[in-house]
Amino acid sequence: MEQWTIGMFLLVCLVVGGGSAIGIFYLFQRSVYGIFLLCGALLIGVVCIEIIPLAMNERDIESLAVGSMIGLSLFITLHFFLHSFEKANHSVLLIFLAMILHTIPFSLTLGAIIHKTEIFTSLTIMSGIHHIPEGFAITLALLSKGEASWKSLLYYVPFALLFISFMSLGNYFSITDRVQSVLIAMTGSLIFFTSLHEFILSYWNMLSRKQAYFFLLTGIILSITFHIIVEK
Repeated sequence: MEQWTIGMFLLVCLVVGGGSAIGIFYLFQRSVYGIFLLCGALLIGVVCIEIIPLAMNERDIESLAVGSMIGLSLFITLHFFLHSFEKANHSVLLIFLAMILHTIPFSLTLGAIIHKTEIFTSLTIMSGIHHIPEGFAITLALLSKGEASWKSLLYYVPFALLFISFMSLGNYFSITDRVQSVLIAMTGSLIFFTSLHEFILSYWNMLSRKQAYFFLLTGIILSITFHIIVEK
């Protein structure tokens, strides 16, 4: 029962992020390249402010390094095999995969501590709010490639179901702190390099320097704002 409740909470958070993205997209729809830069800066900000600290369990630099290298290797491999896809589809596929991988350690951990009420509640709230910027970014990417607004929000239903499934597994099979750190660092690294290459470097020269810096700064400010909300 708890798994379904948390899954629905996660879905609501993703939709909140996606709904906000729809408003931003139509506000800046004449600057699609700027939207991609904003997405990239937002996701990189989330990785640096939220995901990396989570991976550093008791300052476990070794797990952070191993996970980051695995994430980089995974990005290079996927980038090589997905190069035949249209550019926008290529970017969205990589981000979708990164989000799927990112969901697994969170859901397994929540499942493992489901009976530890205080810690479970804190992590649940943090995890839900943490998914708002991810819903924001992936919805912007989908809208930028021409996806309908309502359809872009439906993509989050499988994420909620995946979260529920792995949370149920985590209730029976727990993972060690070190493995969790490696998994989180791996997904953070994958999201970081995907965002840098697919959203920032690929579209940097499509805008004037002033416009590019504006959208990058906006993305960074949004990531800091989400971090402040999570901390509260």
